[in-house]
Amino acid sequence: MPAPVLESFAAALYQELSPLALQDEANSWALAYYLASIGEGFQIVEDLARDTPTRPGWASLLDPQTAPSYALDWLGQFVGVEIPVGVTEQAKRDLIQDLAGWRRGTPGSIRAAVQLYLTGTKEVVITERDTSPYHFEVATRFSETPVAEWAATNLNQNGGAETNATGYGSMAAATVTRDTTVFKSGVASIKTVTPATSGAGVQYGIVTAQPVTVGKKYSFGVWVNAPLGQAMNLAIDWRTAADANVSTINQAFVGTGTWQYVKIDGATAPATSTKARTNINITTATIVTFYADEWQFEQNDAATPYVATNGATAARAAGTVNMLRAILTQKPAGLQFTYVVVPSWTYNDLDARAGTYDALDALYGTYDQMEDAP
Repeated sequence: MPAPVLESFAAALYQELSPLALQDEANSWALAYYLASIGEGFQIVEDLARDTPTRPGWASLLDPQTAPSYALDWLGQFVGVEIPVGVTEQAKRDLIQDLAGWRRGTPGSIRAAVQLYLTGTKEVVITERDTSPYHFEVATRFSETPVAEWAATNLNQNGGAETNATGYGSMAAATVTRDTTVFKSGVASIKTVTPATSGAGVQYGIVTAQPVTVGKKYSFGVWVNAPLGQAMNLAIDWRTAADANVSTINQAFVGTGTWQYVKIDGATAPATSTKARTNINITTATIVTFYADEWQFEQNDAATPYVATNGATAARAAGTVNMLRAILTQKPAGLQFTYVVVPSWTYNDLDARAGTYDALDALYGTYDQMEDAP
């Protein structure tokens, strides 16, 4: 058996016990392996505390560029930096190095905290004193913000079939039931068994309407477990108040034999539509069994993570993954804020968010009072 490679702490122990190591090779390096296991628990302290030719012991732990990754959150507290969740190791080092905590409470620090989670130009608009002197708004673009941070309302009132199959109906004589043996989350899913009829499947929105507004964009996302290779179709069926079909948006996909996420992003509700059905169906004349779970229909430019529903619509506020916490760590004490995701920064958008000059003048008083305001 080869001798183990000993790190510095175990090697020092081995040296001290060298009189006992004369027959160690003949005994398969038993002492060396034993000391290696003991040394493993002390090696971290040894590495940090040992002096080097260029710096004293422990200095590497207090340098944001050389500190081990596991110590960065601890190190940040010495300069008032609370490390946001989910950022990269290098981003943590940069935040500590830049003394971000010393700028806490400023618009710049709030903007920088939010930008950690954005893509593209990472544009952030902060509107101070938007509804009162003690409130501000932070806005980011849809196109640069992760969809998990978008606000969403699931218009499917029974997205997981956790209690019953209310709202779901058959297409082309398929059998639609609630199933508790196969599911993506929770305890149930919607099971569909089709006849050998192309177009057979399941739909939601016959009894329980999913209301829509003409010109607004809607997205449909759902997890589907269909047989491997099975040709399938996802659809949004726009309907009038009298329940007549206006038009249908289709998205083909192929079953994978396991759970897969399928979606239609940003479909615009056409003229005369007042509600929508959402459908999953086969496109071949085959007897098929498939399952659907976490069914979501929402007014959004893209499908977002599932908002659980069980008998009523449900909503998720914007920023609940990382954004709200990032802002909270940087905002001034005592101030309230709102975080929103918006499509663009046109003049009309900004004017609507900030209010007109007259509205601002009424809020802050005369020009002199505005000038003197903090």
